[in-house]
Amino acid sequence: MSTATVNLTIDSDVIKPCEEIYARLGLSLSNAVNMFLHQSLIHHGLPFHANLEYNDETIAALEESEMLLKDPKTKYYTFEEAIQELKKDEENHMD
Repeated sequence: MSTATVNLTIDSDVIKPCEEIYARLGLSLSNAVNMFLHQSLIHHGLPFHANLEYNDETIAALEESEMLLKDPKTKYYTFEEAIQELKKDEENHMD
């Protein structure tokens, strides 16, 4: 297997504690980065959950969209049709 040299920019206050942890596991920082990259290939992405926290408005919108998806009466639009429908609704509310 061939190798490549990679230069990474890492916070200096993170490197030392990580190297100490990896050393206790019998690993170097390079070994740990290699493991991370291999796991990324296996998972086809990050090898851990990267969650964003949503505000209440976003959570309500997500819940509403899930409800609409489950409702058989909901019309499904293309993006353009949905925008046109929203503009019509907005115009009706301005009258």
